[in-house]
Amino acid sequence: MKLATELSGCSGWAACGYTKTNSAFNRWHTPSRQISPRDYEYLPRLKTHDYHIAVTWHGYAPDDEHPDVYIGGQASEELRMRVADEIREQADIEVSIAEQEPGLLGRYGGKHRHNITNWLAGYQRGIQLEQTRDARTEEGHNIVRGVAQALEQL
Repeated sequence: MKLATELSGCSGWAACGYTKTNSAFNRWHTPSRQISPRDYEYLPRLKTHDYHIAVTWHGYAPDDEHPDVYIGGQASEELRMRVADEIREQADIEVSIAEQEPGLLGRYGGKHRHNITNWLAGYQRGIQLEQTRDARTEEGHNIVRGVAQALEQL
């Protein structure tokens, strides 16, 4: 939601789940390609707009061999690279671009057409950011600033 405050003309929607016991992920996580307007009260309002770009923010917990921020979605590689470069300018973290590959990075690539970021903005205009907990807590504001800088260049 911070990005919505950084850019004019930006909309935001969040689905958050918390639990005092066990894992919020285990209790509340819905895969991106299963998020549907029929399941969330306010989500249909977003689909009434025509978006130039959609950005979705996710947390992930990879092992040590994976990047702090992983940029997927169906947006062009050029746009995803621009976002990655701007995040690197703002934050001292490792950023990688999604590839079509098996394994962890393929699973978090955000390439599926039913992924919320892709159906909100349409083909080649969705960006999905996967972020580790450390990236979110230590560099969250700088990540938002990097994404905002990249989008302002469009």
